[in-house]
Amino acid sequence: LSDFVYDAYKREHGSQIAKFIVVNMYKHIASSLPATIARFRRKFEEDDWRCGDADLSEYDVYEELGEESYSVLRTEAFHNIIDSVDLQRLQNEDTKYKELKKVLGQKRKTIVFSFYLDTLRYLEGKLNESNIKCVRIDGSVPSTPDEPETDLRRHRIEQFRDDSETMVMLSSQVGSEGLDFQFCDTVVNWDIPWNPMVVEQRIGRIDRIGQKSDRLLIFNLVTAGTVEECILDRLYERLGIFEHSI
Repeated sequence: LSDFVYDAYKREHGSQIAKFIVVNMYKHIASSLPATIARFRRKFEEDDWRCGDADLSEYDVYEELGEESYSVLRTEAFHNIIDSVDLQRLQNEDTKYKELKKVLGQKRKTIVFSFYLDTLRYLEGKLNESNIKCVRIDGSVPSTPDEPETDLRRHRIEQFRDDSETMVMLSSQVGSEGLDFQFCDTVVNWDIPWNPMVVEQRIGRIDRIGQKSDRLLIFNLVTAGTVEECILDRLYERLGIFEHSI
């Protein structure tokens, strides 16, 4: 899939843009291959190639490059690759999700962070299938602080805090800043950010005054042999530089 995308963009836009595009696709695929395949199938069915599927602007690379950049993704050749995938098998054999279930088996209030809306929606569906009660907050969930009664994002956060059966909150970047979750002691980084400060911000949601747990549990889910492994190595390297300089 990524080889096809790289070769096609290189022919139409040059190698630099092709590298830029394919690195972002690597990250999306590594986040969740089933969710990525389902996303592209939906786009073909609806013939809707607008962006806005992620909270981070860094993934809206097609929008930045202009309308013509969608051309590769709309080709029959690309569609044939997407259509040939056994999506049900990918979902059934999703080892990354199986690792998440091991973490959730500890029955602790847990925040799961991902950059991608389609990944969060996919996880929401998988958790519901597994009878694991969860809530999701992201850029598509309305937040109206001036109207508390209709503030859906706030209601979901309150459910996560107050409902003993709701053990998981799925969150995009909207949950990584300015919110306090002292009642929660576990964070799962489903996607690994390049920037160490993003990791610090995520951990900072639970590492607050009022935290009663003796220890905080931080899990980084990384698929071996993918761009995630590279990002994690770079992250550790940067954290080491910061610690040394400080």
